[in-house]
Amino acid sequence: MSKDQWLRISPRTGKPVKQGNYMAGPGRGHSGVPARTPQLASTEPISKPAPIPEQPPITSSVTAEDAHTLLKRIYNDVSLPLYARLDAARIAIRHETPPIAASKSLGGPGTDLAKQLEEGRKRAEEFYRRVREEKQRRIGENAQAMEDNDE
Repeated sequence: MSKDQWLRISPRTGKPVKQGNYMAGPGRGHSGVPARTPQLASTEPISKPAPIPEQPPITSSVTAEDAHTLLKRIYNDVSLPLYARLDAARIAIRHETPPIAASKSLGGPGTDLAKQLEEGRKRAEEFYRRVREEKQRRIGENAQAMEDNDE
């Protein structure tokens, strides 16, 4: 940078202000020269994309009384094309595998909620009884230690 670009100090910021040929803004390279715009490798028009091959029509005698049974019969039918069988399997798998549960179930057949609640209350009461006993024991030890220090 030449010395003629630094003409004055800004009264507002106290920093040197660039003057002269300097042009700030986006699209400028490191040297102050405008960056080149990207050019396509060819100016020829882009040809049409390749056509997507049509899938042959599915002909089958598979029938069922409900949708899930129909899907199962489709993906088990080896006479059908593979893409049709894969589509049917992709849709049917949602109904064949159970979703991952966020938490385990506490209830169910053979469980008595009132009995579980009562057992939980007994465990909690036993826990709090032990906590109170431990607290009283520590208070007694501290009192004994303070008496020994006073003597």
